[in-house]
Amino acid sequence: MSLYEFTDLTVGTSEVSLPSESITFNGHKLDSELVGYQTLNVEGRSSFTRSLSTATGLADGDLFLSSRIESNKISVKYMVSAKTNSDFNTLNDTLNKYLQGNEVAFNFADEPNYTRYGTVTANNLDNAGQLSTTGVFEIKMSDPYKYGAAKNASGTTSITVSDASLSFAQGFDTVVLTNKADVSKIVLTVDSYTLTLVGSFKAANVYTIDYTKKAITEFTPSTNVKKSVNATIDINNSDIFEAKIKNGTKIASTQASSIVLSYRVKAL
Repeated sequence: MSLYEFTDLTVGTSEVSLPSESITFNGHKLDSELVGYQTLNVEGRSSFTRSLSTATGLADGDLFLSSRIESNKISVKYMVSAKTNSDFNTLNDTLNKYLQGNEVAFNFADEPNYTRYGTVTANNLDNAGQLSTTGVFEIKMSDPYKYGAAKNASGTTSITVSDASLSFAQGFDTVVLTNKADVSKIVLTVDSYTLTLVGSFKAANVYTIDYTKKAITEFTPSTNVKKSVNATIDINNSDIFEAKIKNGTKIASTQASSIVLSYRVKAL
């Protein structure tokens, strides 16, 4: 992507023209919070690499087996400048502090509704020892996708997802089921995938299936107690954490008085 023109970032500046690719990393707006820091350009945010798994047989070419989107790397080119060595060291130390953390949320000014997750693996100055220099930090995205704002769909005993923006079959954040009667078994389906819980389940209890954490919790409103119920999963009849949702997916449970699906649309 091309470079940008900026106004001077100095102490006392009342208005600053920020680049469209200005980055917010782990809640820190780097171009706004760091006096003397400017984002120049970003590479890799629109890229992806797909690896193929193939087998060689007797026929020409290869036999296709599967494919996967690999992790991604984003490089952020920036400029830092200060009037004194002390100010420069403070600026550089603060930048390094802001870039810490594993699988940190970050986004860009021109895509405020999309969030990516990654870990800074390197930060290097091009001309260390100077009071004005460019530098680059690299963000490794183990998950190559960006995610939109949270969305919800709700129903009583079933939900049919209606969202044309779900262009990828993907996981979800949570499914929250409210039980409508005292039962010994709860069965929830996401298309052909199933969750079966076996035990003692009271009416009005709330069950949260957390897809990312692969955890299920039970909340009892009458006692205000929340606990894990992973031990009640019938592992021989449950593959819920392999489920994917897409436009048209049906989620259902005859034991439910309400079902709420939460998800974020992902894109490359």
